[in-house]
Formats: sequence, C-alpha cells, structure tokens
Amino acid sequence: MNEFINYFTNSEYIGAYNASKEGNLDAAKKGIVYIEDDTDQFFWETFVNTIFPDQYNVQASIIDRPGERGKRALEKLYQGANKKVLIAVDSDYDFICPNYKFGSHFYSNQFILHTFGFSRESALLEIKNLDYFFRNCKFTIQNNVDLISFISKFSNIAYNGLIQFTNEIINENKSNLTESDFSNCFNILSKKIVKDDLSLDESLLNIIENNINSLFSSINLPTEEFITAEERLKFLGINPNNAYRFICGHTVYDLIVKIHDQLKEMLFKLEFEKIKKDFVGEAIKERKRQLMSHFQSHFAIETICRSYPISHADEIHVKILDRISKL
Repeated sequence: MNEFINYFTNSEYIGAYNASKEGNLDAAKKGIVYIEDDTDQFFWETFVNTIFPDQYNVQASIIDRPGERGKRALEKLYQGANKKVLIAVDSDYDFICPNYKFGSHFYSNQFILHTFGFSRESALLEIKNLDYFFRNCKFTIQNNVDLISFISKFSNIAYNGLIQFTNEIINENKSNLTESDFSNCFNILSKKIVKDDLSLDESLLNIIENNINSLFSSINLPTEEFITAEERLKFLGINPNNAYRFICGHTVYDLIVKIHDQLKEMLFKLEFEKIKKDFVGEAIKERKRQLMSHFQSHFAIETICRSYPISHADEIHVKILDRISKL
C-alpha cells in the first residue's frame, strides 16, 4: 500500500508525467488534482483555476489505472496528498462526522479539497439562483412556484434530521442507521409536487417530517444531547437555512429536477391548449414548433446548475476557495 501511495503522489513522478502528457518540459512544474469522476472535472477546474490558473491538471482516473474511479479509490491516496498532488472529493458526511470513514483526513491534511456541502450538486444548488430560474420558466403563462419557501421549509426539516443522524454516527451508530435510511426520508418523487395552480404542494413536506420522526423514534434523543449535537453543526456553519446542502446532494438534486419536470410538463400542456384556442390551421403547427424550441432552450435545469458561476456571496463557494488559497 505504501509503494502504491508513494508512486501516485510522488512530486517528481507527477512532474514527469505532466511533461510527457503535454509534450512540454514546462508542464513538469504543474501539479495534479485527482477527482472522483469525469463529471466533476469542470467543477474542480473552475475552483482550482480561480486561485491557481493553469498550475494543475485535473483528472478522474488514477495515473496508469484508468479503471480506478470514485472516492473509494482516492481514499487510498489521502495520506500522501501534497502541494503537487491534490485530491478533490465530495464531502459526503465525512466533513460533519470526522470519525466517519475517512473524515479525519479532511482536518489533518490540507491538500485534500472537498465540497464542504455534501457533494458537487450541493455546491451548485443555491436556493436564490434556482428560484430565479424557476420564476423565469415561462412562455406566456406565469407559474407560481415559490422555491425559496418550499426549500426553506424543507431545509428546516432536514436540519432537525441532520442533528439526529450525525449525532448517531458520531456516537458509534449503535442503531446501525445507514445513509440510505436517512436519505429515503426525503423521497417524495412519486408525489404530485406541482399543483394545478402551478404552485408547490408544501403539505408534502409533512411526509418528510413524519419519515424523520419515525426513523429516530426509537432513539429518543435527550434534550441535552440534542442541543450538544446541534452545537456541533452550528460550529461548522450548518443551520436551518442551509441544511439542505448538507444532506445527500443527489436526493435534493433529484427533487429539484422532479419539480422542474412536473412544471415543464404542465406548462407545456397549458400553453398548447392556449395556442389551440387562439390560432387555427397551420398557425397552430408553427406556434407549437416555436413553443417546443423555447422550452428546449430556456428550460434546461441541468445547464443552469452546471453553469452556476463561482459566487463570493455563496458560503459554500467561499469555503472551497478559502481552502484552496491556503495551500
């Protein structure tokens, strides 16, 4: 294991690798950032290049081992990370629970970069930015989606669950709870979230709250222990307003996408009904083509999330940039 770590985190080897890869001796001065997956490349390049422009190559596969992907593979390299060889991963629950899996390395090795929020998705899902996008999902009919209200209430419920879940993990998880147990509490994807009046059904949040209460009912956390657990989260900057960014990022992202898909489908149906009422003959077909083109170019939630720029007003972004700047 030591030979493996030393080989892939050796500064001289990395320099030679970069020079050979780029066919340029000057590239030997560059470092490398190992990431979990190719889909993370744009994200980490953006952050790293903001502080160290063109000083690091970012890649998913471990050198000479193209099949090595994911956080589990990179964890083998944690102890060897250095200024020349950075490792960038999703925080998951490792940041909140230092005793969880490899979480202690986040605190002991500054050369391990992480998302602070649960994942890359968490860093890109910023409530005000998303609310602006949803309010502008329009052709001629205005929707009534208030994402700030919905996610704020969702986040408050998530915060209560996060206090209890992280406390259980930190205290040896005697109840044998899994991440999936907790994440499943938030699953309302099978429900009709967007109502007929194009607003969000906030009553569905009661399902999530009941799921969380049920999950932790047998633990019955004493008030004093609950307060201590909450203080741990507050110390890390986690509160009821931002807790949605510290639970499973895929869970929240899937919820946002489901809301988007339901709204898009309902809006398209209403817009087309309006077209059929206002136009006749070939004009209907032409107007429908225009409608379809508009929806394709203006309703792409994936593009909005991916293109969310680094913001010095975003607390997650500030923490990531601050960690990189201290290398």
